[in-house]
Amino acid sequence: MTEGGKMTKTSSYFVFEQHEKHRNGKLIDCYRDKNDTISYTVSKKKTELTISICNDSLTSSEELTFSLEGVPRLKEANYIVDEDFERHNHVDYPKTMSKLDFTNYEITGNRIYITVPAMSIIILRLEV
Repeated sequence: MTEGGKMTKTSSYFVFEQHEKHRNGKLIDCYRDKNDTISYTVSKKKTELTISICNDSLTSSEELTFSLEGVPRLKEANYIVDEDFERHNHVDYPKTMSKLDFTNYEITGNRIYITVPAMSIIILRLEV
């Protein structure tokens, strides 16, 4: 977003930046149901697995478990989240929303357990 000589990164910028990790990957799995607030996509490039998760709920977190082939090693985990769904970045307040480190997961053996906060978009990159 630009205004005069000012520029800021919008929440859309961060979402596109996160999902760029799927580019040129092979689709492994995806899920979306119109009656559910969770959606996710899993893709793989060589030995790197990318999991993107979106929780559309305005109030509820969700628990997810992914079972993987082999024991994963985390390369990156970040998310975009806010308690106010109308909040956004603007040139006058450019850092209202940003990509943050995500730590609400646990890797045990070949499984990854994730608590997905309400109104969040998460990216996990794993070496498998």
